[in-house]
Amino acid sequence: DSKPEELIRAERLFIEGFYATSVERDQEEQYASLQELQAKYPKEKWVFLLLAFYYDRRDMYDEEIEVLETALQLDPGYGDALNMMAYAQADLGDFDRALEYLELYANVMPGEANPFDSMAEIYFRKGDLDQALEKYEEAVEVKPGFLSCFPISYICALQEEYGKALEWVDRFSSQSSDPGELAMAQLWRGLLHYWTGSRERALRELRESRRLWGVVGNRLYQGSLDKVIAWTLLDGGDPDPGVKLIEEADKFRFEYLPSSYRGNLLAFGAFYRGLGALEKGQVDSAASYARAMNSYLRDVLPRWQDQFVYQAALLDAAVSLAGGEADSAVAISERAVPSGLISATPELLSWYLLAFLYRPYCDVLGRAYVQKGDLDGAIAEYERLTTYDPSGPDRRWIRPENHYALARLYEERGLKQKAVEEYEKFLEIWHDAGDDLPEKKDAMKRLAALGASV
Repeated sequence: DSKPEELIRAERLFIEGFYATSVERDQEEQYASLQELQAKYPKEKWVFLLLAFYYDRRDMYDEEIEVLETALQLDPGYGDALNMMAYAQADLGDFDRALEYLELYANVMPGEANPFDSMAEIYFRKGDLDQALEKYEEAVEVKPGFLSCFPISYICALQEEYGKALEWVDRFSSQSSDPGELAMAQLWRGLLHYWTGSRERALRELRESRRLWGVVGNRLYQGSLDKVIAWTLLDGGDPDPGVKLIEEADKFRFEYLPSSYRGNLLAFGAFYRGLGALEKGQVDSAASYARAMNSYLRDVLPRWQDQFVYQAALLDAAVSLAGGEADSAVAISERAVPSGLISATPELLSWYLLAFLYRPYCDVLGRAYVQKGDLDGAIAEYERLTTYDPSGPDRRWIRPENHYALARLYEERGLKQKAVEEYEKFLEIWHDAGDDLPEKKDAMKRLAALGASV
C-alpha cells in the first residue's frame, strides 16, 4: 500500500527541520493534528516520533518516553526513536541509560556520524570531557565537516586550549561552502577572539556573521547576532547601543516567535538593561530591572528556567554589591545554582556561554568577598572560577580575567609563585589582546615587579 499523503507531509516537516517551528507557532492545532494521526494510524512509527518531539519541546518527559516506547515496539531498530529516547533519559539525569540506548542506535546505524555525536554530547553533559572529545572526533572521522567540529571547539576552549578551538572552527570552514554554516563559524571565531581579549577583531567577526545570516535570509539568526554583539558592547562598557540592538531584534522575535517565548524575551531584556544600568552606576534603576526580571521568570519556558533563575539571582547579587550590601550579595550568590547544558548544538552552546559573558556579575561572589575583606573566601571563589569541575552542572568557559583577579589576590596574600603562575596564564591567553587593555597592562607591570619575564 502507498503511504497516505498526510503522513508524507508530516515526515517531510520533520526531515526538513521545520516541524519544531510549526509546532511552536501553532501549538494547539499541531497537537490536535498529531492526535488525529495517532488515532488514524496507530501502527505508523513516524506519528509517535513526531509526538515525542512535541512532548520533548515542552519537557514532558514521561509522555515523551511513553510514545517513544510505542515507536520502538513497532520497530525495535528505529534509530531516530533510540536517539530521542537517549536524550529523554539524559534530561532525566540517567546518563548511563542514555548511553545504552545510543549503543543500540550506533548498532542499527552503522557508518553514520550522528550516533557518535549523540554519545559525545551525553559524555559532555556527564562531565567526561575526554570521552566526549573521543566520540566527537569519531563523528568527524565518519563525516568530515560534521557539526561536531563546534562542540569539539567548545570543549577545547573549556580546557583553555584556545588555539586548538580556533583550529577546529577553521577546519569546519574549510570543508563547507554553505553560507549558514560559514556564518556559524564566524560567530564562533568572534566568541573565541572576544574571550581571548581581541575585542575589535571579535566585533568584526560577529558583524560578518550577521551579514552572512542576511545572505541566507535568516532574520531570526540575525537577531541572535544582534544580541551577541550587544553582549560584547556591554562587556566593553558601552551598553546603550546594545539596548537598541536588542529592541530591534525583539521587535521581530515578538512577531515571529509564539507567545510562549514572551517570558524569555522579556526576562532577557530586563536582565540586559539591569546590567547596563549597573555599568553606568545607576543602582536604583538596576534594582528596578532586577525586580522586573524576577516577575517574568514564571513565564519563561521550562527548559530555560534554570538558566534564567541563575542569571536573575546573580543580577540580584550584583545589585546588592553595587549598593554596598556585600553580605546580601554573598548570601544570594551562595544560593545560586549554575545551570547545565540545554543542548550541545552550536547555536545553544553559544547562548549558554553568553549567559556568563559579562564579568562584573559572573564573578560577583568573589568581588563580594573582596569587599567584605575576606581574602581567603575570595581566593577560594576565584580558584573555583578558574577550575573545571566535572561533578557540577556548569560547562561554561573559564573567564581569562579571573586568572588575573586570582593572581592579584595571591600577590596580596604573599603567595608570589602562585601569583606569577596566574599572571602568566592570563597573559598567555591574552597574548593577542591589545596592550592598552587595563587588565593586561596591569598584569604585565605586576609580573615584572615580581621579577618574572613578561
